[in-house]
Amino acid sequence: MRKILLFFFLSASFSYGQSMNGLQLDNYAGVHSVYLNPSAIASSHWKAHLNVGFGSFMASTNRLSQETVLFSGKSYKIDDTKYGVIQNELRGPGVMVQLRNNHALAITTRYRSAQSFTGNYQVVDWLRGDVKELTDMAGSINLKNEAFSEYAVSYAAPVYEKDKHFLKVGATFKLLYGWQTASIQSAGSFQSGTSGTAIYNATGFQGHHSDLAFTSDLKIAEALKGSTPGKGSGIDIGVTYEYRPNAEGNQYLLNGKNRFDPTVANYLVKAGISVTDIGKINYNKTANYAATTLSGNFDPLSYQGLKSSQDFHNQLANDLGLEGKATERKITVKLPQVITIQADVNLGKGLFVGGVWILPKAKSIENLRTSSVISIGPRYEKNDFGFSLTGQYYGTFKRAAIGTNLRLGIVTLGTDNLLGLFKKNGLNPHVYAGFFIPLGKWTREKDDDQDNVSNRLDQCPDIAGLWAFKGCPDTDGDGIEDRFDKCPEEAGPKETNGCPDSDKDGIFDKNDACPHEAGLARFNGCPDTDNDGVPNHEDECPQLAGAPELGGCPDTDKDGIKDSQDKCKDAAGLKELDGCPLINLTQNLAQSADKELTARIAKALESSPSLPENLKNDLNAWFTKHPNGSVKLTFSGTDQEMILRIAGYYKDELTTLVGNRVTAAVAITQAGTVGLKTELVP
Repeated sequence: MRKILLFFFLSASFSYGQSMNGLQLDNYAGVHSVYLNPSAIASSHWKAHLNVGFGSFMASTNRLSQETVLFSGKSYKIDDTKYGVIQNELRGPGVMVQLRNNHALAITTRYRSAQSFTGNYQVVDWLRGDVKELTDMAGSINLKNEAFSEYAVSYAAPVYEKDKHFLKVGATFKLLYGWQTASIQSAGSFQSGTSGTAIYNATGFQGHHSDLAFTSDLKIAEALKGSTPGKGSGIDIGVTYEYRPNAEGNQYLLNGKNRFDPTVANYLVKAGISVTDIGKINYNKTANYAATTLSGNFDPLSYQGLKSSQDFHNQLANDLGLEGKATERKITVKLPQVITIQADVNLGKGLFVGGVWILPKAKSIENLRTSSVISIGPRYEKNDFGFSLTGQYYGTFKRAAIGTNLRLGIVTLGTDNLLGLFKKNGLNPHVYAGFFIPLGKWTREKDDDQDNVSNRLDQCPDIAGLWAFKGCPDTDGDGIEDRFDKCPEEAGPKETNGCPDSDKDGIFDKNDACPHEAGLARFNGCPDTDNDGVPNHEDECPQLAGAPELGGCPDTDKDGIKDSQDKCKDAAGLKELDGCPLINLTQNLAQSADKELTARIAKALESSPSLPENLKNDLNAWFTKHPNGSVKLTFSGTDQEMILRIAGYYKDELTTLVGNRVTAAVAITQAGTVGLKTELVP
């Protein structure tokens, strides 16, 4: 009897639910946070988080063994009083993964079993043999029991992120498998009978149970395959808002993107609201009993020797006269839906103050009793350690408790009723524990050269550079990577391979003798405005084309004298005469031998002592004809010194051309000009 399911007397005096807010508010809670608010997993502190195993257990002094409640057959002493487990929440393998842009996906599994009982519990002790005699008493009973598991997928994502404001939403879809549902409501009384028996008279009775409630050997493997009497679905929805006044201070540029520092909580205040356990489980075949009056004679000895819950059921139905009177019908069990409001304040340096307000939906006959809960308390957290202490007030029962949570490495443990683990305080003792594997915590990627390009992607990890060039430098900021820039310290266009060309003449400034004036390559980038082959900086007449030998200045009459210095720029002349020619006096001769040849020579000698080749040939022919002939030159003018210089110059040049057949004479006159008379002397 002590080792089987007492179906009709299942639970403790009350059951107040398991909130575990210290665990689920933690920013490092990972996949566990999805149970409080599915939006919480977006922008998590973990890249991925694997829950390996987790269990939450609530105990009661009303100890009963039941297949659907893990460890319910064990007893534990607290303050010299025996307690047994009456409520489970087992979280099986589950994983949360962060996706791109702070989106997150979670896949979870969970099993929950909970019970509720109000009425005269002395009957249970009497049937179990702990009480020898049962006195006359009221025997009203109101009890419920639920056990179900779920497979769930959750998704969360930011929907608004601007300036100081961050909003994210999330939802969970659950496939539900009902393992057991049971309920009894009965009003009546017990009267002492003979030989230790008791008579139960009920004035109203109704109840139901599902198949697995009475199987003597519950197969968990079969349940995991979906071989359960109930099936259904449910959803959780949630939204979280974060106020981030220091958002810019927590941002940093890396690999071309602005990022929030993943090693810190970016919010000052966080607030969220969620609705969980929206859904139901349908049991298509349940045994149902209903009677306005019934009575039965109970003998505790008939129960204490039973080996299985099925045996107990048969004996109970026989004693109450219900055997063979059950009807079959469908039952829908609603999930224990709650609205949860969360708030969290970041005090800095890993310290937080968080609060949760749990508001259960109005209870229905199928639901377990659950209480409204307000919890608030401080918390310290970092990636490998967390500790919280919460004060909790249960509105339904008007009682308070202290809860705590410790996260150390890959282990987490805690309780919603710390004092209840050591001493009676009017609330059920509660404890939870589990372990997990973080599959990659967020850290700021290393950037040794501090160029906002992570070492992982930096092609020049020892030199600060730019993201555009995968961390390699562009010292002069011209958009050309240094290793491809022929002038890495001077900005320049791509056309010149990164070298500057200020005057856009296609010649690098470093090779340009005139970097600020467009010029020609043959003059090292300097201009030649008049295109005379003399660069402007060497050209004495840069706007007028001229001869290089004259400093780039023009010589219109080609007499070797710059126009600017030539008084007779349209007529070739002598330097001594400022570019003006000699006055030809030969043409004034009345008669002259070989007059035509003389005239031609005289004309040629007006501006220079040189003779054209054809004229020189004609003169040599004349000398051949006149072997003793000569050329006589007579220079006249007022400046004796100048005239002598000109005469000597002409004589020397012509002697070079025709030999020693030239004579030169000087005549001082009062004329203002310098004249030349040319004669051929046979």
